[in-house]
Amino acid sequence: MSQPTGIPPTRYPSAHMAMTCQASFTEARLPSVTALPCGLVVDGSAALAGDPGHGLAVVPLRIVIGDQEFVDDGHTDAYASFYMKLRDGAAPTTSTPAPGEYLDAFRALDAERVICLTIPARWSGMYGAANLAADMLADEEGHRRVTVMETETAIAGLSLVARVSNSLHVRPVLRLRGGETGRVALTRTVSGSLDALQRAAAEQLGAASQWMVVFHADAPAEADALAERLRATGRVARSEIVPLSPIAGAYTGPGAFGFAALPLDGAVAP
Repeated sequence: MSQPTGIPPTRYPSAHMAMTCQASFTEARLPSVTALPCGLVVDGSAALAGDPGHGLAVVPLRIVIGDQEFVDDGHTDAYASFYMKLRDGAAPTTSTPAPGEYLDAFRALDAERVICLTIPARWSGMYGAANLAADMLADEEGHRRVTVMETETAIAGLSLVARVSNSLHVRPVLRLRGGETGRVALTRTVSGSLDALQRAAAEQLGAASQWMVVFHADAPAEADALAERLRATGRVARSEIVPLSPIAGAYTGPGAFGFAALPLDGAVAP
């Protein structure tokens, strides 16, 4: 199978990495579409806890690890077995969903308009596959509009950082914003990483109330500790903890953790 990014996932027993993300989208004009019935399509990396519900479709991602194929369909209850194999040293390979899989997801939604979120085109073929599927749906139906948006995340680019950090026995704290990865700090301990993430939250997120999502790659204790620290800042209107999806874990390795933040600007957290 081909790599979706051209960068092979890292093979190693443990990652030493922490991350902070801020939500941003290109081409997004969400207020202009909220008045219309709208469906949402994401891929398995969305890490959905529970039933995604009506109006949302998930395009599965496939990872081959060892002699088994793991289908990442966004349901977090299946993640534990993947990380167990990764810790055993199995080398994962990933592939890009075919346009037909995106087309099936678009067809499945009973919505006048569909928004499809993918990682940036420079990191993956998902954006191109989704756009091709949107053109196919337009030829097939002619009335529904599909808007494909890049989510400006760069998980695949962390593979190179993970390799270096593993060899140097350091824990880089990284910021993902606008599709780019930047270094916040270099630490050598979990407590140092937690301190750096807490400082980053205090310095960069401003005074607005935040919707915080803490994520982890088979590191629940670290995620719990980080969530507690973030809540202590008094800026968290809503918080939750989710496992990092296997498609991301294939690049970061197990042990990574971090948070994503969305300012609510006076709105009530959903």
